[in-house]
Amino acid sequence: MLQFIRAEEDLAFCIEEVRDILGLDAIQKDVEVQIEKTETGFSVHLDGASAQISYSTNNTFLRALGLLVEHIQEDGYRVEQQASFETLGAMLDCSRNAVMRVESVKRMIRHMALMGFNMLQIYTEETYEVEGHPYFGYMRGRYTADELKELDDYAFRMGIELMPCIQTLAHLGCIFRWRTYNAVTDCDDILLVGDEKTYELIDAMFATLAKSFRSRRINIGMDEAHMLGLGKYLEEHGYQNRSEIMIAHLAKVIAICKKYGFQPSMWSDMFFRLATNGLYYSENLEISKEVIEKVPSEVGLIYWDYYSTDDNYDRMLSRHLQFKSEIWFAGGSWRWRGFAPQIQFSNAASRLAVESCRRHGVKHVFVTAWGDDGSEASMFTILPTLQLYAEECFAGRNDDAYLAGRFAVCAGANWTDFLNMDLLNLVGDNEAPGRCGVNPAKYLLYQDPLSGLFDKHVSAGVDAQYAQAAAALKKAAANNPSWAAQFTTLALASEVLSIKAELGVRIHKAYAAGDRAALQAIAEKDIPAALHSLQAFAAAFKKQWFSENKAFGYEVIDIRLGGLRSRLETAACRMQAYLSGEIDGIEELEAEQLYYDCRTDESIPLLFEEGRWSDIISGCRIATW
Repeated sequence: MLQFIRAEEDLAFCIEEVRDILGLDAIQKDVEVQIEKTETGFSVHLDGASAQISYSTNNTFLRALGLLVEHIQEDGYRVEQQASFETLGAMLDCSRNAVMRVESVKRMIRHMALMGFNMLQIYTEETYEVEGHPYFGYMRGRYTADELKELDDYAFRMGIELMPCIQTLAHLGCIFRWRTYNAVTDCDDILLVGDEKTYELIDAMFATLAKSFRSRRINIGMDEAHMLGLGKYLEEHGYQNRSEIMIAHLAKVIAICKKYGFQPSMWSDMFFRLATNGLYYSENLEISKEVIEKVPSEVGLIYWDYYSTDDNYDRMLSRHLQFKSEIWFAGGSWRWRGFAPQIQFSNAASRLAVESCRRHGVKHVFVTAWGDDGSEASMFTILPTLQLYAEECFAGRNDDAYLAGRFAVCAGANWTDFLNMDLLNLVGDNEAPGRCGVNPAKYLLYQDPLSGLFDKHVSAGVDAQYAQAAAALKKAAANNPSWAAQFTTLALASEVLSIKAELGVRIHKAYAAGDRAALQAIAEKDIPAALHSLQAFAAAFKKQWFSENKAFGYEVIDIRLGGLRSRLETAACRMQAYLSGEIDGIEELEAEQLYYDCRTDESIPLLFEEGRWSDIISGCRIATW
């Protein structure tokens, strides 16, 4: 076992926190580990039964310790590493219904610290407590000030800066359902800029955050305010130059930042969109010198790009570097298109992104983990992409063989098994690493078995691919006991899809052919089998959700899966009614089926991206007013 010499109290705490992940108690070799402090970076020197770790911060100590454990059985090992980036971070979306439990965030911090990360943002639109605002985050599982302080203290001890990440312009639609916020509503999910009540609310936000966080860096959001100045603001002030509106609002928010000692950064897209009629990634995009000069240098600009697999990173970073502001980069780990992640695509894009950031001298990078449309995928599916960023930062390496060794130590998991979580989306014509955002697992799961809006996009053999995925993921669950819940959930989802993916196609084919025996078999055997698998999947997902997240938001998934169960039951009932002669025909099956994406070119790939449950389940609308 390892015997640590001169491990200060905080380091002793860190060692205990990662003991189980690293399997310290299972190490058979006796090694005496001398520990000393250094100015920057870290080094590890192993020579037989003695080792030395020099470290600069607690997170670099933990990364060093992980490397020592990885090579502990070797006679000699030596490594010295410096971070390529001043800030290596991650952002966890806790605003799309899933608010991670405090213990879950701590678990993520432990893995991040072992990788070497030094910053974490928890994205909270209104899922945090604001004094004097009881409806801010009401019934949404908001973090209390004490919970945020507890997380801040824990992250600090592990060498990670917990950085507030909020919204001060758009993406605040959840508060607008409450009448108490009518006065600060412009339109859509945008605050009414220029109104004093808006700045009183923002001031209250900052007052809370200032008490809960050590960090005085803050992400103030301000992205995707597409209708800025075009709602109540337009009624009150007439049409105004929207870039001027944005800059005036930013100046007021910066003043509040200064009041509480915060140094702000913000998503950069609105400056590009307002200057170019809504464009952000266009090849021909140009920002006027006038706009560049008006953006205050004291706000950092965050270029976010989760999509590009070409030279767009170089092009966009060059444009950002025209501003006087410090430039950040935010990449993405795709977990926001259903229950299954898209790790391999995330990593393919990340390799290009990080290399471009290094070429352009970007100092601050982080990985976003959004949870669009209900946050159905486990947050921990982002771990492989985090590992890739960490190894790019410290070792300048991104090959799978190297990453697999590091991942086994830092995540306590098998790299290939985690990549196989993608199998739910890598079916049909969507081959690895997968196309950007293509997510058949979500829409084939939720789509109605009778109307079958996506049936024309299903190729033969998909059911069999899902059966193979289920088998692979069940093996992965046994192979990765620390992550068995996540693998089991996806294995059971695959089992549902192994019956349901082609179910609608088979129903329509049998009905059109007048094959009553086939319809009878589907109603009496296939749909009951799908319901049985769905029940098992729903139970596993419920267990996973409540272990990772607060209760609030689960009701949405409960309603979705309950609705799917009801529609399967209804489909069987309607087929039985038709077969018994109770009804003359099944209206949904009489209707002509069209391509969901309105394509005119039938040579393009069948599978595509559709992330909204409300658009997947029916051609009718959920809300009818």
